[in-house]
Amino acid sequence: MPLYEHDGRRPQVHPTARIAPTATIVGDVVIGAGCSIGFGAAIVAESGPVRIGTHCVIMDTAVLRGTKKDTLTLGDNVLIGPHASLVGCTVEENAFLATGVSVFNAAHIGARAEVQVNGIVHLRTRLEPDAVVPLGWIAVGDPAIIRPPSAHDEIWPVQKALDFPGYVFGVKRSELGENPWPSCAERSHGQCTAAGPDAGAAGVCRVRRRADRSRTGQCLSQPSPDGTGVSQVIRRDQRSGSTCSELLTPQVVSSANFAVCGS
Repeated sequence: MPLYEHDGRRPQVHPTARIAPTATIVGDVVIGAGCSIGFGAAIVAESGPVRIGTHCVIMDTAVLRGTKKDTLTLGDNVLIGPHASLVGCTVEENAFLATGVSVFNAAHIGARAEVQVNGIVHLRTRLEPDAVVPLGWIAVGDPAIIRPPSAHDEIWPVQKALDFPGYVFGVKRSELGENPWPSCAERSHGQCTAAGPDAGAAGVCRVRRRADRSRTGQCLSQPSPDGTGVSQVIRRDQRSGSTCSELLTPQVVSSANFAVCGS
């Protein structure tokens, strides 16, 4: 099972849940009975907890993340479609979020609500029970207004007041022509350990992240010095000279039990 421990917390998965072999589940995650997690799905609790109720379906390549401010919580019988992205939000029972849906930090989706293909539920938005967000439309505000993308002039005053840069990254919204995002890129250091049954000691990778998240530089693959089949990949940043390494085995790669190590 593709589980990773993070900061001493390991995912807790009910024995009746089905987890696809290429899904990734990291850190303080609880998955309830009868759930199904599809191929390529990522459920990540590096920054904050994720709690998934019973009989939920998380389809292929969906991404769910908790945050320091907001636990990601799904009630029972929730369906999350392929390519959906959920961050630090709450989804009540029997809700349906279709393919490509985006739900942002601190949003709250009521019971039995439906967000159709490519719909958006914005930051700190409260969607009432039984509400419907049509294909490609946007729900924003508390209580939510639901509008098509063409209604930008109506959406923006509500969206601006929700303060995405301040709430998510703790920075002031920039003036026109300024770029606040370099100051938003900082990420905490941590260690991510592959916890799958076949990962073994060679599946451990210490994760180092730099504020600018640069991946530039030379990448060298070194054969295992001890004949175990482990390859060490060393990344060197051309500007800072910093390095980090990751250890990969054929078993780890084939079962998706691996951690990415960036310079």
